[in-house]
Amino acid sequence: KQVLHDLQALMPELDAVELQAFDESPYSGLYPSSASLQSRTHFLWRARHAKPSDIFVASIEALLQKTLPVDLFKSYEFTLTKGEEVDIDTLIRQLAESGYLSAPLVEDGGTFSRRGDILDIFSPTLNLPIRIEFFGDQIESIRTFQIETQRSESELNSAVIVPAREILLREDVVEHARKQIKEFCDEQGISKQMRETLVDPL
Repeated sequence: KQVLHDLQALMPELDAVELQAFDESPYSGLYPSSASLQSRTHFLWRARHAKPSDIFVASIEALLQKTLPVDLFKSYEFTLTKGEEVDIDTLIRQLAESGYLSAPLVEDGGTFSRRGDILDIFSPTLNLPIRIEFFGDQIESIRTFQIETQRSESELNSAVIVPAREILLREDVVEHARKQIKEFCDEQGISKQMRETLVDPL
């Protein structure tokens, strides 16, 4: 944090971006906060589209934490554009596969909410969530909105959506994890009952 602060003070013309370490120990049994997850995927997106004026800062702890392979990150990055035709059900499935969570109201990063022909999304690429209004399959408008009031604000022509998390639980990933856990448990002589307590949450 101090390095980031000093860089911004000494070179205000440069844009410093920090890769945060997880705010929970991997041995605590707690999941990192939504803010921490969004910050890390925001960093990955910025790093993929780096400009000459960007500076990237990371602690050793942050660098040592595994993240998405760049090709997988790229495959889940897409742009929604006003006037474009998009199947809303397919888009929702894509969001869920990208690590977004469905919520009644979008108040946190990495969540989405559907109400009829309106879809709210809070992507790590944005400072505010967006409200997309559809007319049939066509995107009629894209607007930012305030979390506190849920009122629409600025209109956008497009918005970039990137993965909300660094672990994407796609079907093939879950199946691979199941096999790996089974093999490990068989090698270690761990009972089937104990193995199921590890596999069932997946």
